[in-house]
Amino acid sequence: PDETKKKQPTIIGHIGIAAAMLLAFLIAHFGLGAYISSLQNSWLEIDRVSKTQESKQEEQFRIAQGMIQRVNIAAAIAPVQKDRLLQQFADIQNLETRYLKMTRYFGTEYFVATVMKYICGLIAAVCAFFISRDGWEKSNNSLINIFFVSSIALTYYTDSVGIFKHQANLQTSLDLYLRCISTKNMVLSYYAHKQVKESNSVDQFIASIDTQIEELSRFKWGLDGSLDPSFNSQINRLLKPSEGKGSASSKS
Repeated sequence: PDETKKKQPTIIGHIGIAAAMLLAFLIAHFGLGAYISSLQNSWLEIDRVSKTQESKQEEQFRIAQGMIQRVNIAAAIAPVQKDRLLQQFADIQNLETRYLKMTRYFGTEYFVATVMKYICGLIAAVCAFFISRDGWEKSNNSLINIFFVSSIALTYYTDSVGIFKHQANLQTSLDLYLRCISTKNMVLSYYAHKQVKESNSVDQFIASIDTQIEELSRFKWGLDGSLDPSFNSQINRLLKPSEGKGSASSKS
């Protein structure tokens, strides 16, 4: 018994173990975030082409401006209409940039939370195996400390996905981003056709794009505050078997 007590960590040792685990989880969290961000950059060809999203949009805006100039010559579009068409195109680009950033953010958070959930669950499962094998009283307190810290982290990553609705927000922002691209391509196709003969048709097109921009601007942020953290229920469920083992050992 004396030898086992000497092997048990002190309060400072417990604090050090918990701090080291939290630091490791933070490093893993931000490391996974940086990894998925680098993958997104390679998929979007931002680093490969050496162009940012803003520079690409500036190039597209210049193309749209040149198209409107050609449409202006063919259809005698009023300067006010031309300015509004350019402003609409800029608004669509701003929405596209916003939803691209939101898609990347929610996708990163969902990916990190999912991976970290499995990492923390694996650590907690390994600790629970050794604790259940040796019993709570005979198990080293450092092992129990690691088990509780990993269980808390597991609960956080599990509940955060549901509370902050990462998957639903990811799907919503991705759908709006794709709709922005579709609307922008439709506007560019309209500029390229150069078959506008009446100013009224331009007004109708501007009105229809205004309606689509209004719809694209509505983002319903998903957040479920009714979900209670499941840590208490998980800990109570974990402690019940130990109480049974403790009473059984006391009877014997």
